[in-house]
Amino acid sequence: MIRIPSRSVRRSRGTILPIVALLMVVFIGMLGFAVDLGRMAVCHTQLQTAADSAALAGASALGTDGMILPAWSYDQTTDIASAQALAQKFGQGNGYDMNGQNPIIINKTSDVTAGLLSSPYSPSSSFTTSGANSPFNAVRVRTYIDGDHGGNLNFLFAPVLNQRTTTLQATSTAVVQLFQISSLQAIGGLRCPILPITMSLSDWRKMVNNQTGLDNFNYNQATNQVVCGPDGLQEQQLYPGSNGTSSNNGLLQFGTSSRSNSVLSDEIINGPDSTQMTTQWPPNGSPPWNSQNTFTIGADPGWRATNFDSLAQAVGQVRVIPINDGTSPGGGSNGTYTIVMLAPVRILSSVKGGNGKGSAIVQAAVISDPTVVASQTTLATAGQGGVPVVRLAD
Repeated sequence: MIRIPSRSVRRSRGTILPIVALLMVVFIGMLGFAVDLGRMAVCHTQLQTAADSAALAGASALGTDGMILPAWSYDQTTDIASAQALAQKFGQGNGYDMNGQNPIIINKTSDVTAGLLSSPYSPSSSFTTSGANSPFNAVRVRTYIDGDHGGNLNFLFAPVLNQRTTTLQATSTAVVQLFQISSLQAIGGLRCPILPITMSLSDWRKMVNNQTGLDNFNYNQATNQVVCGPDGLQEQQLYPGSNGTSSNNGLLQFGTSSRSNSVLSDEIINGPDSTQMTTQWPPNGSPPWNSQNTFTIGADPGWRATNFDSLAQAVGQVRVIPINDGTSPGGGSNGTYTIVMLAPVRILSSVKGGNGKGSAIVQAAVISDPTVVASQTTLATAGQGGVPVVRLAD
């Protein structure tokens, strides 16, 4: 047996213990540094989430008629202010650090910017904030953890390396685009904005292509009132339409077998309820589009004076109007219209008159309603109006 002198053992222990102690300090330092890096990553993800939600909320505020009216007639100041306020509200609804315990602070004027994203499907496209030839369609939000937004992020272990705090930043851009209406859906407790009135496709095209020569009204967003004066977006007569018969000028038999004035007036003023929607189009209140992208619906015999009064109560509202193919529906209650699309319009005027002298005027508009389903693929063209759809652009 070989015996190791006790003096050598003591010498080895004296050499190894300082090395172990040094390595322990290094390992603890590395562990602490990894904890700080992980915390930074979590906080940055939280900042990005806040920026995304803020940008999406802000961009939704730009989805108004300001996107289809010419620049000279519409000031987006109110929309931009709403975008900044919404972005701040939704962004600050988030927090950072463990359990989101620290509030994210957003300055709505310096951290939220509205602008024009020249190519919405290209994140690298230019983002213009002044001198744009088209309405603003995007909102960019920057979120921070720094001295101007509640303080820097304090490190837990990095101070041993003389690194006590850091700053973080995240950026997100959301864009809003107008899509055509693809369908409707019944939602319990909600009215659908569809009108029991139709317009011919040729009349609608003349309106959205500015070929009617009518531009007598505009909608004042600040007062929510329709006032006299042009706005650069031409109008069309809903009554008298171009394809009515002597007994039918665009009224629809919608969601009920009753042709009473009270039922029709209620639908004109408020839109059909979910029960009427599912009665018309079971089981979910969605129009039964066929392979030719059309569906038929029964005609109601003739406008009455009360219809103009009812429509007058809806002046200023944005509603969905069925667009028919232009074929005469036939006379009386046995007629039918062939509907080729659904489109949003704002009701501008309704004045009754005797012997077919009444008048009802509408123009294209932007609509946002949970019962209105946007197309997934078909963008609305200039002047058509549509459904605003918001998404992240980067």
